[in-house]
Amino acid sequence: SNFDPVQKDEISRDYLEKLIQIPLYLPLMSRKEMKSYINLLFASKHMTDQEFQTLLGKVNDSRNGNNFNISLDLGWFSKNGKVSDELKDELMIAEQINELLYDFLKGNPRQVKRFINALLLRMKLARLRGVDLKKQMLAKLMALEYMHLGYFRQLAEWQSAQNGKPKEIIDLEVKAKDEKQKKESESQSEWLQK
Repeated sequence: SNFDPVQKDEISRDYLEKLIQIPLYLPLMSRKEMKSYINLLFASKHMTDQEFQTLLGKVNDSRNGNNFNISLDLGWFSKNGKVSDELKDELMIAEQINELLYDFLKGNPRQVKRFINALLLRMKLARLRGVDLKKQMLAKLMALEYMHLGYFRQLAEWQSAQNGKPKEIIDLEVKAKDEKQKKESESQSEWLQK
């Protein structure tokens, strides 16, 4: 459909209100909660039901009642059990894409789960075809596809026309690096003036 996630949420909420006849408001996740949720989704794929239930018990213990601000990141997982290399890679993906996804999905759990399921499905399909994809790169490309479909299509055209090594990407990386250095030097000059 042509609706953005916010419009979809409004339509869903309106439908439920008509069906149930009472207002229904589901709180959105904070940035930390969203990262924790993504990490738990990844963890659930690598654990048996019993192992995952034990992990959820540790989550509840860590939160001590109302302390929901704890971040279930790689450090937390390492302290609370053995972390496989595959899960470690996926926790790093969450670290890299959380800010990007949060800006687009605004903490909507259903949209987050849909994104993660699509990522895992694409990884599985690639494996079945004998293609080795880097999860972190795929996640970033999917985030670009979700947020800026036009840019994603342009990138695909560049890739296709130039055997996977578009010169435009190199030019953009150089410009981004120059901008970063310029901002850093401006920040340093402000300190020197004070």
